Amino acid sequence: GRISACLTTFGKDEIASQEARKKKLMQPLENRSAIVTGASRGIGAAVARALAAHGAKVLLLARSADEIDKIAAEIESMDSKAIAMRCDVTNYEDVEAAVSGCRTKFGSVDILINNAGLIEPIARLGESNPTAWVTATDVNFKGVYHGMRAALPIMVEQGSGVIVNISSGAATGAL
Repeated sequence: GRISACLTTFGKDEIASQEARKKKLMQPLENRSAIVTGASRGIGAAVARALAAHGAKVLLLARSADEIDKIAAEIESMDSKAIAMRCDVTNYEDVEAAVSGCRTKFGSVDILINNAGLIEPIARLGESNPTAWVTATDVNFKGVYHGMRAALPIMVEQGSGVIVNISSGAATGAL
């Protein structure tokens, strides 16, 4: 009786320990917060879902609130934390407010995924639309800068943080 009781206790502890290790492996971003720009579709939406699936609390940012509201609700329905916030990355005050909101709501800013980007207009210079070109450069360049500028001081103060800047193949070749 005494030996089997010891084995049973050991067996339960071992199983609990394995379950804890498995959960840690499955939730490597538990208690981390992530901001994803351009989270309304495509890569941004997929990254937001993946971060949440790995335990991160996710702040989804995009100009189109309807789409990120749906994605945030989907993430929340899977017992993960997600907040949708309308944000125009070309406006520093919007980005600064979003980063500050992440820190206030989640307690930290651990990960910034600068994903927002535009590919249009695709045209030869002499045929391009100047207004559309300025809009694209504002999103693609200023948006990345605004995200890093707003998040970096908080990450430095925390002593850690990760910034990932995503671009397309269009960034490597000219027309």
